[in-house]
Amino acid sequence: MSNRMRTQHFAVLVVAIGVAGVATWLGTDALERNNDFCNDCHIEGDVPLHIDLRHEFDARPPRSLAALHGEVMPAHRPEDPVMRCFDCHSGVGFAGRARIKALAARDLVIWLAGRAEEPQELTVPLRDEDCRQCHALFGARGGGGGAARGAPGAAGPGGRRAPRRLFTASTSTTTSSVSTARRVTSSTTKTSIRASTFWRRAGYAPCAAGATANSRAEEGSPMSIERRSVAGSGGLVFALALAGAANAYPGGTPDFQTNVLPYCAACHSSTTAEDLQGVTGDRAAKEVAERKHLAAIVGGAKAYAGLSDAERARLVELIRALDAASTVEVDFPPQVAPGETFEVTVRLTGGAGPVVGTGLVDRPHRWFAKSAESAGWTVVGAPTVIGSEGEPQGAWLDRRPERDGRGITFVNITGWKSDATRGQWARGKVIWTLRAPNEAGNHPLVAFYLYGTETAVPMSTKSDPMYGDQPLGGYTGRSGRVKFTAPHVITVK
Repeated sequence: MSNRMRTQHFAVLVVAIGVAGVATWLGTDALERNNDFCNDCHIEGDVPLHIDLRHEFDARPPRSLAALHGEVMPAHRPEDPVMRCFDCHSGVGFAGRARIKALAARDLVIWLAGRAEEPQELTVPLRDEDCRQCHALFGARGGGGGAARGAPGAAGPGGRRAPRRLFTASTSTTTSSVSTARRVTSSTTKTSIRASTFWRRAGYAPCAAGATANSRAEEGSPMSIERRSVAGSGGLVFALALAGAANAYPGGTPDFQTNVLPYCAACHSSTTAEDLQGVTGDRAAKEVAERKHLAAIVGGAKAYAGLSDAERARLVELIRALDAASTVEVDFPPQVAPGETFEVTVRLTGGAGPVVGTGLVDRPHRWFAKSAESAGWTVVGAPTVIGSEGEPQGAWLDRRPERDGRGITFVNITGWKSDATRGQWARGKVIWTLRAPNEAGNHPLVAFYLYGTETAVPMSTKSDPMYGDQPLGGYTGRSGRVKFTAPHVITVK
């Protein structure tokens, strides 16, 4: 082959690589502008990646600073009002974008190798310029050009005006105003979203240091969990490290008053593989608590590394005792007439809170159960919830508009407290009024119980200023449980 031909071939190759690179760059940019793309990949147990962060981000009223950004964005960017994960986690300029693309390629390889996990640490922090896209004030350090650059209302990259206030929000849970990235005042302590904790969790060190140099969230609490950005490339994983307050699953489902099903509790563990009958391969075994949760404690993984060998052994012993004491039972008439109205009582014992959940389904299965309504039962009116102190509870269900009906098959019970070290177990019950189907036959009815474990043991309980008692392993630490009653049928004739 002549030198001329080699040169031509090389030129064609360079052009082809360049065209492919540009196409890939622009194509992944387009994909990453869709928030749903951030949850397209699935990890162990077919759980969508970053799904808890997405629930926090989409919640209204907002329960995290990320969600507050999304809520106020239309006022600051009316020409493009939708807040995207990509807006903060894409990098600024060519160098910043290239850095994120490289991270995307690395994480793509990890995902293809089957080793992807929900990130627990932020290894690639946000940078000053990421926030200065909208908040030029974050660059101010006082004096000279810094003051001019950080002046309120100064234009940021792309000509966008930098708002003086990060947000001013007033919701049922939070009333906060942020004048700068370094100062937050709030009308409540329990439910405020503190800037210092937010910026640490987001990995934004300059803002965290400026907010409060000496403030530090409890390690292992949901507000201090740092999340590593996971990015996708070629139609797979995209960078999403939306930081915000944990929309608690130790705190129940405060934003969801509807027919929740057991599959939603993807971070929970099962106490028996029988709850996943029919699941192929090793997936059922991976869901059992001994492997999914307790093995991490025994091995001193992540947050449990701070416990001694003896403490970890004792913690596992106490959690096993709690699991053995935790039960769910259902009382019902064995036979009813077609269309008859009758009561079903679900009795709960044990489990750790601060909130637990229970509901009615058609079968005892983690992933295949359907709502009891699919079996023909109709919920008549709101269920009666009796907490562990014997008091009726209605605040959680009252968040569902009355005009939409409150006859749902799932509820939260708040104020739930067991003490595994003393062998003291909380007890409560829920009474549903059901109407039988008009068709004669045997119709299934099963109750399920969602509860925590670690907050029943002092050494594995961390107190969070916003959400109260939280598990040491964090709200994605797999310390929750799912339990079912035995399969039952009620005869309609």
